[in-house]
Amino acid sequence: MAEIDAVLDLKSRDQESWELKWNNSGQDEKALMTRVKAITDIPKYYGNKDFDQGDCILFFLLSNIQTAVNFQKTSPGGIMGRQYMRFKDVKSMDELLARIKDKQWRSVKDWG
Repeated sequence: MAEIDAVLDLKSRDQESWELKWNNSGQDEKALMTRVKAITDIPKYYGNKDFDQGDCILFFLLSNIQTAVNFQKTSPGGIMGRQYMRFKDVKSMDELLARIKDKQWRSVKDWG
């Protein structure tokens, strides 16, 4: 579980093109941009592949993370259109977190 501090549209690797879409943090835009830049500058940041392909990234900046899940998408690009993951027989958030903890997925079909 976590709180969404902000949502940013990263149109390219160039920070000047980044656009703040939503701010729930109480921080000013410059502080949010600094937080995002610290993440995107990490060489292992997965979104760098999207930047290299010329794609933009919808970036969710989180805080107050209470559970370490590490549920990673391993294929390039985003999810096209409205697609949902359905987890059969999951009756609580704790069950869902236990099921996806430290797992990887390539497409929505992996978790249907």
